[in-house]
Amino acid sequence: MLISYFLDLADQGLSDQVTWEDSLLGKFSKESTVPLRFNKTRLYVSTLAAQLYCEQKVDLEERFGKEEKEVQKVGTEIHNTLVPTEKIETEDLIDEIKKKKVYTTIFPTRYEHDGVIISGIHDGLIFKNGKPAYLIEIKTTPNPKNLQRVHAGERFQAFLYFLSLEQMGFDVSNLKILIPKVLQDVRRDSFIPSLIRYLDDNKEDFENQFEGKIRIHKYSLTEKRRSDTLSKIEDLVHYWREQRPPTGADTYFKCKYCDFNTSCQKSLFRPLQ
Repeated sequence: MLISYFLDLADQGLSDQVTWEDSLLGKFSKESTVPLRFNKTRLYVSTLAAQLYCEQKVDLEERFGKEEKEVQKVGTEIHNTLVPTEKIETEDLIDEIKKKKVYTTIFPTRYEHDGVIISGIHDGLIFKNGKPAYLIEIKTTPNPKNLQRVHAGERFQAFLYFLSLEQMGFDVSNLKILIPKVLQDVRRDSFIPSLIRYLDDNKEDFENQFEGKIRIHKYSLTEKRRSDTLSKIEDLVHYWREQRPPTGADTYFKCKYCDFNTSCQKSLFRPLQ
């Protein structure tokens, strides 16, 4: 099953009071209207989530570069096989959303906070009768123990996508958030058809279909989660506005396996001499 995707929004920013159709058609401003660190014109949802893991690492990666690790490459491959895609024209995308009883797609999102544009691309959005029903944000792991864990940054990323869709004009009143945690040795096969049947009927044990290598975590954006997410967005943007310095990691283990652990002034890890 191929999932449609639309990428033309990536070069534009969100304008005020537009419908979701206008959003997809590109009724956007082009960039942030306030200055940001490192001369950024926009931020990314994944970057803000990474700040919650270690903001100092994000800062150092901006200064000295970031190397993609093998585990990240494998994660990208898994995303592409679990949710295969094909490109679709914008007008066709809008028509499909409106006329199909169930339709799954992927497209860039935008969120504006005090003049700062935050962009991202979710892993899938399932529409039912023209309204968003399930937001999918896949997270991969090599460790089976992590299947049961959804980290703060992973939840924040999904919640920010929810807020982005709301700001873009979508009706999110019945939107649920699904975070599938996926082992990296999972069977490489599209899981969208099985996932939709699982959500519709509960007749199939979806997780057993993938030999227990996928765990589905469901969330709603409660008022408490909304408030907490908005507070985090504000604080994280303060770093990019140069209103405060970067914060360091909160645990020794984050520093132990960091590429910058011997040079970072805020590192909690010090190798034996």
